[in-house]
Amino acid sequence: MGRRPLPGGSLETVGVIYYADPNHTEPGHINRLFGGRGAYFEDPNGHNMEIMTRPYARP
Repeated sequence: MGRRPLPGGSLETVGVIYYADPNHTEPGHINRLFGGRGAYFEDPNGHNMEIMTRPYARP
């Protein structure tokens, strides 16, 4: 895990705090699950959202 921007720009640029895990224990980091990159963040209503560059589906 490390600090790397996700596709479409950086969440930090728009003031969104993102995390590598759904429990929000690693702020400012992304995960590398399934060969891609992903992050979790809260939407304006407090819902946990996830973005990823590769789907969870396995062959």
